[in-house]
Amino acid sequence: WSCRRCRSRRWPPGPMSTVHGISADANQFLVTVRNGGVVGMGGSCIALLGASSVVEDVRVLNCGQHGIQIGSAGRVRDSFAGGAVSNGVSFGGGSAIAGCETRGNGNSGINGIVTDVHVGSIFENRVMDNGSYGIASQSPVLVGRNALSGNGLPNFNLVSGSRSLGDNSCNGVGC
Repeated sequence: WSCRRCRSRRWPPGPMSTVHGISADANQFLVTVRNGGVVGMGGSCIALLGASSVVEDVRVLNCGQHGIQIGSAGRVRDSFAGGAVSNGVSFGGGSAIAGCETRGNGNSGINGIVTDVHVGSIFENRVMDNGSYGIASQSPVLVGRNALSGNGLPNFNLVSGSRSLGDNSCNGVGC
């Protein structure tokens, strides 16, 4: 599925709309969204809740919930998420987030929101000016080569079992 520019008409109308831009429920897996942009949705701009979904080369902006939300064992690559009310990118356990930029989101830039035993990975992302943590996770993750700056709380909030593989930069200093 591809869209050049999806824009919500906020239906049903009003600020309380929670309509997602592009969505797949937990029973739909192996969904891929590639190339394009989603702007101004009342819910998440992209919400792929099933396992093993992929988001690549997508830009999302000003979402009422999460910018990009994927289920377990998913992948988000080379994408931008900015201005979301909640997290820029939210993921399930065992997911990989790489080459993304998250900026100006109300909560964390990148956040593992599901407690899971599967180890995920977060590499080579730019995470800036988010309201809460830069990168947070409730399940173990490997992190490396991320640039974090200007986030509202400490740049990392990771559970036990997570591991930094180095070369992360927090406000211009190694962390």
